[in-house]
Amino acid sequence: MDTLTITRYDIPVKGVKKKTICHFSDVHLTAYDDLSTPEEREKAIGDTQGWMDTRRFFAEKYGCPTGEAQMADSRLQFSRLLALANTADGAVITGDIMNNVTPADIRATEAGLATLRVPFVAVCGNHEQAKKLPDGLLLSMMKQPISVVDLGDLQLVGVDNSDRIITPTQLAQVEALLAGGKPTVVALHVPMLTPDNYAAVYGCGEYFRMNDFDGCPPENDRFRELVSAAPVVAVLSGHLHFQCVTEIAGGVFQYGVSQGITGNVHLYTIGE
Repeated sequence: MDTLTITRYDIPVKGVKKKTICHFSDVHLTAYDDLSTPEEREKAIGDTQGWMDTRRFFAEKYGCPTGEAQMADSRLQFSRLLALANTADGAVITGDIMNNVTPADIRATEAGLATLRVPFVAVCGNHEQAKKLPDGLLLSMMKQPISVVDLGDLQLVGVDNSDRIITPTQLAQVEALLAGGKPTVVALHVPMLTPDNYAAVYGCGEYFRMNDFDGCPPENDRFRELVSAAPVVAVLSGHLHFQCVTEIAGGVFQYGVSQGITGNVHLYTIGE
């Protein structure tokens, strides 16, 4: 796995048997295959080149490497990340697996997810648009406003905030899930603005945060309060394309992973 940039975190949690959770985000697949039309193929090739430039921009802006491993094809990066996930006890993918949700992107995503041998949660990113995702596939999980994976003494809860909105229904579902007291990892695409990350995130623009913007619904702030304390043990996010790990409140941290398209991934050891 020396082609990946792996960052490891220990999250001690009493009553949870030690588990490893693999977390990545923002792979931005721009796939084409033998079933693609000439127009789809041409667009995918153009988008692939565009993302070569975009990922390099983010990496250079935040002082990350841009060598051969980091600039590999997005499909290869996806397969590398999935292979690492299969060494863990569970996986969390916080959105933007696909760039445009083309038929080939869907086929590539589904084929990749089918290789996972561990329980996983995947949430929708702003590039995916839940209404475009098909039913009846592994990736259909991303269409759900709330998704849950039970690991026995730990639960993974995916929350679709790809449009930067928490609905009243989502808020009620999260409240109910947390009311049981089971230690919980919350996964979402767009990160929350916190006192600790304000300087780093606010200046990126409101597109990159789910709080403190014009028209922000009150449910967003209530959600932030909910996930800032037990039984939540961690909040996992993506979207920023740089690593941003900050305390939300009361010892609960938000772990923002950098772009998966350059092979960035987090491994969390959770439990005791």
